Amino acid sequence: MVWGRRPDGFTLLIALAALVGAGIALARQASYGATLYYDSVIYISVARNLLAGDGFADFLGEIHITWPPLYPLALAISGLGIADPLVIAGPLNAAIFGLTIFAVGRYLRRRLASRYLALWACFALALSIHLTSQAATVLSEPLFILLTTLALIRADDYLANNNAGGKRSALLWAAVFGALAWQTRYVGVVVPAAIGLALLLQVGAPLGDRLRRGVSVGLIAALPMAAWLLRNYLLTGMLTEHSPPVDYSLAELALEALGGLWGWAYFNPAWARIEGLAFLPAASAGLLLAALGAIAVGYLMARGLRGEGAQSASRPCWLFGGFAVAYAALLFFSLYGLGRPHNGVEGRFLTPLYAPMAVVVAVAADRLIAAMRDSDMSSAWRAAARLMGVALMAALTLWLVGQVVPNARVMAWANSDEFSSGYAAQPWVGSETLRHIREYPMEGSVFSNHPPAVYLHNGREALHYRLNLRPYEDEYAARLSDRLEYAEDGAWVVWFKGGDEVYAADAYL
Repeated sequence: MVWGRRPDGFTLLIALAALVGAGIALARQASYGATLYYDSVIYISVARNLLAGDGFADFLGEIHITWPPLYPLALAISGLGIADPLVIAGPLNAAIFGLTIFAVGRYLRRRLASRYLALWACFALALSIHLTSQAATVLSEPLFILLTTLALIRADDYLANNNAGGKRSALLWAAVFGALAWQTRYVGVVVPAAIGLALLLQVGAPLGDRLRRGVSVGLIAALPMAAWLLRNYLLTGMLTEHSPPVDYSLAELALEALGGLWGWAYFNPAWARIEGLAFLPAASAGLLLAALGAIAVGYLMARGLRGEGAQSASRPCWLFGGFAVAYAALLFFSLYGLGRPHNGVEGRFLTPLYAPMAVVVAVAADRLIAAMRDSDMSSAWRAAARLMGVALMAALTLWLVGQVVPNARVMAWANSDEFSSGYAAQPWVGSETLRHIREYPMEGSVFSNHPPAVYLHNGREALHYRLNLRPYEDEYAARLSDRLEYAEDGAWVVWFKGGDEVYAADAYL
């Protein structure tokens, strides 16, 4: 893109899709702000401590090693030392989400013959309830997805110039974005690994060159992480924090993951409630099968093209699809092999698969349309491709339209009195105890079964301690009386009714 030129109409349409996605994420925050979970408060507190010059430490006073440093660092920097990380986090994630959509649109515009499919992919991201939910939550997933997407795009840009030796700047940026993705989430190691594997399998390049490029990408990504892990070990004696294991079977995890992916196929057209058309939401199964069929048939059609076209047509499917497979495999190894899925396969763990899968579907569908125009194809293949292309375009369009109503309902629910997700919403906003803490902040030591809630509303410097003893912590944590035995005189105890099982608005102070 030449930045001095005025953007054309299609670029403005891509920007519109990005604004729609970011706008939906912001609309979900209108009443209660960004959604805050326990992990969210950890990120915010680390960012605040960075701004205060206290380094990577959380609100519990513990050295931060649970996750890599990039997301809390981004929260600290984005406020420019003026805006509090809590204030900036929601708009920042919404903006990051919009940038992801714009990047995908610009990339597909260059790779696809069909501009409609490029625009479809943009709005598929913008109208994804799962992605907008993450963009409206203070978690690292939006940043991880953006960096992963940029890394894969730049890697494909390099591979696309294979005959010309590739563009070194594209490869360098792919490595840098891969390193940053790894600095956002530990599972992000799969990003430079997938790019390195794609370089090793590059067709037409000498083996020595492929090895050198793969090793270079690996080193650029590994050196920053090695420095971070060394820092963790020197300060705590551990590379990362290890949570107590939870017994989940592989079958349970697989079923939860499949259920989460299956939910992506759901759609609900506004006319589905019309008598006689109520079957339409159930047609999501057919749409999913159509998408899978498009991937398979589109790749076969691309193989039928001649020369450089075949390689160029299939490369994005292999690159983005290969990353999706590698990420899913590493995710399952992390959850099952390390025994740490306290909440099973959370939906946010699957969201990094959404953008690559949307790219694969768009590219595969585009190959179908290209195959229809290939005069060397047999009449049977041409007829099959034409029917498949028409059916797929209709199915994708119907599915996309069917995301509008669910989005409207979720936005209304997220701003209603019934919304009770996280520490920023009900019933916490109506808690008399938290109102009292805001009016009379506490210093010293504060013990609570919900320390994030107390921390967010306590305006003074204090050390916060956890009192909640969940079942999987029984063998690691002392009893409540033991916890308080060593508390100094004047320490505070804030106990919310319902313990860990119920988010209660009332509490004993």
